[in-house]
Amino acid sequence: MKRLIFTFSEDFEPLPRGDLYMRNWIIGLILLTLITLATLMAGIHYRTLDFLQLFMLFFSYYGIILIFACSVLKPREFEKDESYSPFISIIVPARNEEHVIEKTIRSLLQLDYYKEGKRNYEILVMDDNSSDKTLEIAQSLEKEFEGIVRAIHRTPDIAGKGKALVLNHALTEARGEGIAVFDADSRIEPDFFKRMVPYMAPGKVAAVQGRVRIYNKDTNILTSLQDDEFTVLAHVYQLSKELIGGMTGLSGNGQIVKKSALDLVGAWNWLSPTEDMDLTFKFMLEGLDVRYCPDAVLYQEAVDTPHALLRQRVRWAEGFLKCIFDYTHKLFFAKADIIKKADGYVSVIRVIIPFFVWVGYIYGMLAILGQVEFRTDIPQEINVVSSWIFYGVMVVAMWRFNYDNLLMAGFRAFGYSFYAIVWLAASPLAFINCIRHIRGIYWDKTEHKGRSFHGGESPAPEKKILMVR
Repeated sequence: MKRLIFTFSEDFEPLPRGDLYMRNWIIGLILLTLITLATLMAGIHYRTLDFLQLFMLFFSYYGIILIFACSVLKPREFEKDESYSPFISIIVPARNEEHVIEKTIRSLLQLDYYKEGKRNYEILVMDDNSSDKTLEIAQSLEKEFEGIVRAIHRTPDIAGKGKALVLNHALTEARGEGIAVFDADSRIEPDFFKRMVPYMAPGKVAAVQGRVRIYNKDTNILTSLQDDEFTVLAHVYQLSKELIGGMTGLSGNGQIVKKSALDLVGAWNWLSPTEDMDLTFKFMLEGLDVRYCPDAVLYQEAVDTPHALLRQRVRWAEGFLKCIFDYTHKLFFAKADIIKKADGYVSVIRVIIPFFVWVGYIYGMLAILGQVEFRTDIPQEINVVSSWIFYGVMVVAMWRFNYDNLLMAGFRAFGYSFYAIVWLAASPLAFINCIRHIRGIYWDKTEHKGRSFHGGESPAPEKKILMVR
């Protein structure tokens, strides 16, 4: 099969105007700076820590409620239709992924999703002008699985400008009623679609998100803690948000979206480094729902160095900040119900917590230096008890969802508390990136090394793939 090279037609605008977004970002950056400085100056002037402590306590107890609810209550049941079986276009954005792309595509080819004896899906490998062998590998798979796998090359003039543009490009090629998105390092179980697709049937459901886990968790302590993060906390928060009717979020990997819903909201926002969170908010504005399917499991590779982790979280934090700037005012007029909107606000505003933590550190330094003496009317016991309660529910969550041993669960929860400190650096650095990228973004993607699975075996064992025509 001939190499497919994509060129934009005259009516396709690769870089749509982003003036409105950029204006929102500038206003948002100014407001966040003023709010942080006002908080700092107010504390120094009134010499009180009460307002800062109340802010932190609110988010602590909100987290406690979510984790506790999921740990003790049964998951919420949602409407689904087992007979619903749309044709699905699988999009795999790939930029320099030679270490992982072949295993990912072969994993996707094991999907048990057929209609009338033929695969009810196609796979679009979107090579974003890779400088390694990604395109060569994808084209080899295209020849091997003709009619199912398509290797689409993005030329240098349009490449390197972000994952969202790659996805939007793929939409012009996709034939499916459903659009599935997988990162280039994904591994999935064969029944992934069979579990996910029935939840898409209801009219208000725009997308379904699968459960993400880590396959290289045993590489080092850092990858192990990321497994706790995805396997336990991210999973718990998704289940809890569905319990309370909150904002179920897309995570960028392992999602299926209705193409009609994407058309309604204008597809992915190319200016956002976290196009998944941005799309979640766009669906909320239209009153559409996102469902979470915990039984549909996919595996991805965790970063294995502190530098890579920080770089990844800075990108995430930048995306969350931009969601605050873009959607805070729009959520007031969203078609979603009040609980979902309120949870949406809390979900993104959490990213500014580190700014106020740093304000607290400055207060502490001033107090140590004897420059200002601060007071508080909130008993210290409340803060201590809150910390222990939060730690306790984390232990319960770790115990229920990932560890059989309660002592090990307690140890892991303790370790995760230190691991989460990465956000103290990530959020301020993301603020700087918002300024640096004020006119646009580039694809600051996570490097994938193709690390082996736990025990050297794939969680979705590879089988001989037979062509079905």
